[in-house]
Amino acid sequence: AHARGLATTLTTNGSLLARQARALVDAGLDMLVVSVDGPAEVHDHIRGKKVFSRLAEGLRVLLGLVRRPVVFVSMAISNLNSSQLVPMYDAALRLGVDGINYNHLWMQAPETVKECNALLGPGFQVGEVDWDIQPQLVDVEQVAQDLRTVKHRSRSTGMLVTETPFLDPSQIRVWYREPTRFVKFRSTRCAWIRLRVWPDGGVRACRE
Repeated sequence: AHARGLATTLTTNGSLLARQARALVDAGLDMLVVSVDGPAEVHDHIRGKKVFSRLAEGLRVLLGLVRRPVVFVSMAISNLNSSQLVPMYDAALRLGVDGINYNHLWMQAPETVKECNALLGPGFQVGEVDWDIQPQLVDVEQVAQDLRTVKHRSRSTGMLVTETPFLDPSQIRVWYREPTRFVKFRSTRCAWIRLRVWPDGGVRACRE
């Protein structure tokens, strides 16, 4: 992909990053995204003991290489970690990455899937995503305030803060309290601009 002039991004949990860092740089990777659920104790509580230390070591190795890719950490917000947005920002600063992304997970509840499939027709059917989380338990006011806090702090630290998707406070409330309502997704471009290579070797447009 790199040889063909395409922008390449790898999303990883970071477990094997220390071992693969040099190969990724040599391959010409443009951007690396490491999924992190929170500071060390929170991440390890969700994913397993000493998982955070492995990804931190991998980031240390890769960030020390010449011609390295742009490096982000990405935090998927759920009821398991929604109080950790600011501490995760501080952890990202300590890791030395270029930026942090806060990801509002798309809750493809049965009601949403039914409505979407009725709207789109047989050519673009979607399936359920069974996240083992409870969006109704997310403190939406705290999430909105914490996102404002980290974006304000980024002006002085220089570490980029992004949000997927970008939501204003009223939309954050809808996103977590009324998951069957559509927010922002009036149209899509990703099926025409992005391909994903999955662990099984399949190549598919965007999300299926």
